[in-house]
Amino acid sequence: MSQANTQISKKRKPLVISLAIVGVLAIALISASGVYTDVLWFDQLGYLSVFTTQITAQVTVFLFAAFIAAAFIWVNVFVAWRFRPVYITSSDFFGRDLGEYRSVLDKLRRRVLLVVPIVIGIFLALGQSSEWTTVYKFINHSYTGVLDPQFKLDIGFYLFDLPFYLQLVGYLLGVIIFALIPALILHLVYGGIKFNGRSAQLTKVARIQISALAALVMVLLGFNIWLGQYETMTSPSGLFTGATYSDVNAAIPAARF
Repeated sequence: MSQANTQISKKRKPLVISLAIVGVLAIALISASGVYTDVLWFDQLGYLSVFTTQITAQVTVFLFAAFIAAAFIWVNVFVAWRFRPVYITSSDFFGRDLGEYRSVLDKLRRRVLLVVPIVIGIFLALGQSSEWTTVYKFINHSYTGVLDPQFKLDIGFYLFDLPFYLQLVGYLLGVIIFALIPALILHLVYGGIKFNGRSAQLTKVARIQISALAALVMVLLGFNIWLGQYETMTSPSGLFTGATYSDVNAAIPAARF
């Protein structure tokens, strides 16, 4: 019975791979047709350079964001893997033996070290590429010469700089959190983190790495709160757009640590 199942699974593998390839090609053709339609439309209007500039900007932001995220996550996954305990004792997680998971990760080591950072990097970069205008507004920002009455900052700061800083903080938070998750899993599976009843034991490398990543998360959260005081100047939550009485006397002082 097991041999029959094995033969069936072997026969299904080419079919599954073929269906996956067909699906990817179908999605690629649909996307390409939409892009081609946009090219024809912009070209007919005589503004093809506008479309190509937009595509170039999106691709540039996507590649840069994907590279930074994938590189940072790869470093953390590699550190967690490279400095795992040499002699692994039979560890468990709330009564479940992790030996099977270690054997699976040992077989998939190269894929884990390479594919996981790339996939997460692409996932995070997709969100950034859709916000390419924020990045290029910051790069090509200009100032108006008019200062706001609260912080005495140029209005251009709120138009071009502040949205980019908020987007950057959100992106970096995503990168660090997605780097922390696989690092925790590897430390847990390979004995870098052990639970003994209500207490937990961490190796030196696990303690340093997790503490450093957690500290970066807290720093970015604090920076995001600090930026929140400037968001009040463009907030539409009150009767008018801008800082209200409660913002000036409560929210802004609270955001200044």
